[in-house]
Amino acid sequence: MNPASLANLVPNSKRTREELQRMGRKGGVMSGKARRENRVTMTLQTMDGETYRIRGATPQKAAEAMAALEEQLYLSWQRMHGGNGE
Repeated sequence: MNPASLANLVPNSKRTREELQRMGRKGGVMSGKARRENRVTMTLQTMDGETYRIRGATPQKAAEAMAALEEQLYLSWQRMHGGNGE
């Protein structure tokens, strides 16, 4: 780190209680904003026009849920069409 930048740092022990509270509140607000942005709504459109939404999950969890839903839809389709895959 640049020595000039190090000179600008103020230890928390030298800050007032109000400064620490304000900084903590600001960090909490930004953390909540980042968490909300990381949640996604994934939409799966099936071939027959059905739409399924997976809300409030991380991208990885939503992708896993979509894969499971696709599998269920495929198995259902197979049962309806005699399992011949056509």
